[in-house]
Amino acid sequence: MYSWGTMWSGECDQAALLEFDERGDCFTHPWDSASKRAKLWCICNRAGREIGTLLLYGIAQQTKAALTAGGEGCGMDDIVYLRETIREGHTTVKGLQIFALLSEGGDDVPEKDLVPSLVWYNTNCAQDMSEKLDGVAVNNENFHKSGSQAEKVAYLSNLAMIATNAGNELKTHYSIGWHWFEGGDVSFNGAVKNVVQHMIDIFDSTDMQTAYVLGQEMVNRLQKGFNGSAAFPAVPDGPNAWSYSQALGKKMFATLYLSKIKRLGDCSTTFFPRAECSTSISPWSVAYQSEEKMWEQVDSAKSLLEGFSPSLHYYRGVYSSGGHSDWPEFC
Repeated sequence: MYSWGTMWSGECDQAALLEFDERGDCFTHPWDSASKRAKLWCICNRAGREIGTLLLYGIAQQTKAALTAGGEGCGMDDIVYLRETIREGHTTVKGLQIFALLSEGGDDVPEKDLVPSLVWYNTNCAQDMSEKLDGVAVNNENFHKSGSQAEKVAYLSNLAMIATNAGNELKTHYSIGWHWFEGGDVSFNGAVKNVVQHMIDIFDSTDMQTAYVLGQEMVNRLQKGFNGSAAFPAVPDGPNAWSYSQALGKKMFATLYLSKIKRLGDCSTTFFPRAECSTSISPWSVAYQSEEKMWEQVDSAKSLLEGFSPSLHYYRGVYSSGGHSDWPEFC
């Protein structure tokens, strides 16, 4: 589950939720108080919907500042609070893995430069295993599938620095656009492969931004053939991102969007409730904009594809917000 820098506060009415102004007064930091942390762990422990991996934004900004401060860095209030947060998450939610979520953005993948501070935190500030980060997750949308070979190689080279900088201390995770395979084959690291295969090679796990409300289409997008295009049917028995990940024994999640995307053309992309979608190019999508329907589609995808695992994007966007009758709060 993704947890970004803000979440729905629960202190405003449904109209405000539907407006979804993430910079407004109705949104707040997800884990900057004991009560907010308790709610986060409660959601992670929800019976039957347990969260195994939590991608938590805002950590690297704290560790970078502490590293810059030098010898006094581990004593900074933010780092003491970070230690408490990670320890509490690990001890409260059985088996939970906590990854620092990075999303600076840029063609040169600046997220790579934040990773050393995370490693520094683990080796210098964490007092025991319960206070250590499990990994680093990167959401960088600056891959240009229509770019030149040189541009793609440069992007992959910068991505690879994330794993290099993480070393053996941190697991690595990356978010992939479902149509990025259209970038084609690239010669990188001594091998010619589809660019998405190289991405999968670099990281320990990935999530694919399947970006659709129907389980069948989620599965289709996981299995688009490397030799075709986004418009072609899925190729379950051919080379595709899902089969390649499985062959390597690497986890690939399917990302479900649970926040508002304002363009009416994207109504079928997110489970966020939008009555105005009834006038869009996909008016049928309105019927799928509820938590109940979301889990129905997850179950449908699981029945079609063994090992299918959803990635919820994101915590208290609308999931567990309580801001809408179709999206109740559970904690």
